[in-house]
Amino acid sequence: MISNKELDGFLTLTKHHNIVKNHAFNTIWIGDVNADKIKEIAFTLESFGYITIENQKLRSDEKFHVWITESGMKFLQEGGFVALEKIKKEQKRKKRLGIIYTVLGIIAALLTIISVLILII
Repeated sequence: MISNKELDGFLTLTKHHNIVKNHAFNTIWIGDVNADKIKEIAFTLESFGYITIENQKLRSDEKFHVWITESGMKFLQEGGFVALEKIKKEQKRKKRLGIIYTVLGIIAALLTIISVLILII
């Protein structure tokens, strides 16, 4: 499983190499992550449309030259995957609060009906 921080980090590295250094980000320089994980991150980001990949065979390893897309830039400027996760958590919290308020409203209505019935009897 890929964490949101890993996806954001890869996207940020790609942006830095593309914008600041004006060349493709070469994944061969990522030494602390294994090749399968890099592949998974790269293909995940490409499937979202945030990067484009130029695949080249180098000896027995695979390396990727990666370019960030306009939608990737926009996504990063909006906060990336970490911000998206925070938004989803906030939406879940609001939904739970809505359910709690609804249940409290139903309980209050039932208590009102019961108190009216007690006064009538």
